[in-house]
Amino acid sequence: MATTNKGLNTPANNTYVNDWDVPVNANWNSIDSSLGGVTTISVTGASGATTLTLTQYTPPTIVFTGTLTANLTYNLPSGVGGVWSFYNNTSGSYTITIASLGGGTSYALPQGYRTQLLCDGTNVAPTTTAPSTSSVTTFS
Repeated sequence: MATTNKGLNTPANNTYVNDWDVPVNANWNSIDSSLGGVTTISVTGASGATTLTLTQYTPPTIVFTGTLTANLTYNLPSGVGGVWSFYNNTSGSYTITIASLGGGTSYALPQGYRTQLLCDGTNVAPTTTAPSTSSVTTFS
C-alpha cells in the first residue's frame, strides 16, 4: 500500500522477504526528492486541465516554463495535501491555475512570480494571508 501524499511504500508484514531493500530504497529516493527536488513542466502546446503525477508533485518546487497558448489548470489528485513553491516562469497572455480534484478552491499563479501554496487535499490557497508590508504599521 502507498501513502497518500508522497506514495511511500508501506509493505505488509512478511512481504519483501530477503529483498526489503526494494521498498526501502524507493522510499528514501522519494523522501529525498520531497525535501529538495524540482519538477519543471513545459506548458508550450498544452491546453485544458492536467492532473499532476506523483513524480511531478513529490518535489516541493514546481516550475512552469514555455509559452502559454491557452488557459491551463494543473490539478493535484483528490486527498493529496502538502506545501509547494510554484514558479510561473512562462510568457503568453493566458493563465495557469493550480487546483485539487477534491473540488475546493483554486489559485491562479501570477506570471513571473514564485508563489507558495498549500493544499489540504481539497482546497488550494496561498500559505500566508498576511497584509503586504506597505499596509502594516510598525513601531520602533
